[in-house]
Amino acid sequence: MSTAKPAGRHSFGQRDAEHETETLAIGCERRHRQLSLPTTISSWELLIVSTQAATVTRSDMSVVDLHHHGTGPECRWIVCITPYHRRMSKGTQSERAQLVDIGANFHSVQLVSLTAQLLTRARAANVAQMIATGTSAASSRLALELARANPGTVFATAGVHPHGAKSYDPSTFRELTELWKCPEVVAVGECGLDYNRNFSTPQTQRIAFEQQLSMAVATRKPLFLHCRDAFIDFHDMLTPVVADGARGVVHCFTGNRAEAEAFLAMGLDIGITGWVTDLQRGQALREALPAIPLDRLHLETDAPYLFPKNAETRRGHNEPANLPWVAASVAELMGRDVDEIIRACSSNSRRMFDLPGN
Repeated sequence: MSTAKPAGRHSFGQRDAEHETETLAIGCERRHRQLSLPTTISSWELLIVSTQAATVTRSDMSVVDLHHHGTGPECRWIVCITPYHRRMSKGTQSERAQLVDIGANFHSVQLVSLTAQLLTRARAANVAQMIATGTSAASSRLALELARANPGTVFATAGVHPHGAKSYDPSTFRELTELWKCPEVVAVGECGLDYNRNFSTPQTQRIAFEQQLSMAVATRKPLFLHCRDAFIDFHDMLTPVVADGARGVVHCFTGNRAEAEAFLAMGLDIGITGWVTDLQRGQALREALPAIPLDRLHLETDAPYLFPKNAETRRGHNEPANLPWVAASVAELMGRDVDEIIRACSSNSRRMFDLPGN
């Protein structure tokens, strides 16, 4: 990557005159890059241009984040640019395909105090809509509150994760029943089975899962599903409710091709996270991905977990702004243009969860 002298000052119409930033010519041939800028720039917005053979052209890469280093006249900002891959669209941000992150744990201890920053960086990364995952009655309430505070951008799920099934009781069920009535709550879950660590016994997991499955049929809302090391029981419990009209997404799918095909045959969709970027643990998923029809795929971060390993710079915990890295990996493995992947997956997610937009 080469750098050139600042090409001038640019004042954004929606900001005060004091909030100016520099237009810097850079070369950015592939994916994520960093550059240093003087501290005089604003942390709100930055116009990025690319240079190639001395010709300056717009690449329209949006800033994901700015890191401040040092103090006084020597301090610098490190700019992190949205990874729109070498096949990225040359249109403006409004013209580019907008992403939908169907699973982010905003209530997690790692992210709960960072909501405003996360949403700002998500918008800069062209992540237009996010679904806040509910994993307990308490976190489902928080997800609903966040959705109501950010209409049209954030939506919620309500459910009990298998890890917390031991605390699932009649009062929990009554509270979730009220949450499922809310239009901002677009899915039942996160629910399912997890026999990997058994924080709740398999029996209590199955009881909680069965009740949530029944409510998916009753409410006609899609399921946001979790399955880990429990394929047989999970598949067996889902089969009758899918026959009764239930639908949903197997969230954060980490299985193999045979499991993916079994879920697809049932009519379920598949959610892909940064697991697909893991060359060791994610190899089975990477091999299975080309067999999944494009109209059955969804993209998600599962933030703060599963930071994409193809990201060239790691900043703390995973977040929705990192979703383009997942899209880039999916595009590479499926041999498709990244904008095609984003448009298809976002359309699938809006259709599945009845979100506004095209």
